[in-house]
Amino acid sequence: MLTASDENSAGDKSEADKGRVAGRGLRIRVAQEAEEVVKILPLGREFHDKSIYSDITFSEDKCRRLFADAVSHPNRSAVLMAELHGRTLGFLYCSAGEYLFGEGTAMTTVHVFYVSDEVRGTLLVGRVGLGLIKAAELWSQHRGCKRLLVHDTASTVRDRRLYSILGKVGYEVLGLNVSKLLF
Repeated sequence: MLTASDENSAGDKSEADKGRVAGRGLRIRVAQEAEEVVKILPLGREFHDKSIYSDITFSEDKCRRLFADAVSHPNRSAVLMAELHGRTLGFLYCSAGEYLFGEGTAMTTVHVFYVSDEVRGTLLVGRVGLGLIKAAELWSQHRGCKRLLVHDTASTVRDRRLYSILGKVGYEVLGLNVSKLLF
C-alpha cells in the first residue's frame, strides 16, 4: 500500500502521481494521458447505472472532457486508477478546492469512487478501495489539502461496508446526502 512516507518533496511528483505498485501486481496511479479514458469508461458506466443519477443518459463525451481536463490540470483534479495485469479494477475522480466560508483551507472532494463488480466480494476489493483512498490522500497532501471528503451516490448496502472500512482508517461520517427527483 502507498503510505504518506512515500511522498517526495514538494517540487517533485508525489508517488500517487507517478504510480506505484500497491502489492502483488496492483498498481494505483494518476492518469497521465487523456486517451486513458477508454480504460475507465466501462467502470464509469457501471458506476452511473448504480447511482442515483441512472435516470440521466450516460455521456461518454462528457466523461472524455472531464478526464481530459483532469489530465491537463493535475493540480486541480485527478483521475486515480487501480490496475492489475493491465485491467482497470477501480477509479477515483477528485478535485482540490477551498472551503466556501474560509480562506487558506484547501481540501479535496472525491466525486466518484468506484471499484468494479469484478472484484467485489473478494479480498481484492479492500486492496483496490483502500489503495485508491490512500493515493487520493497522497495526491491531496502534495497539494496542501488538509481534508479529504468522499461522496458516494451509488446508494447500496455496500455504502455501510464502505463507511465501516473508511472509519477504520480515520474517516468519519459527517452528514447525510439527500435527493429528490423533481420532474
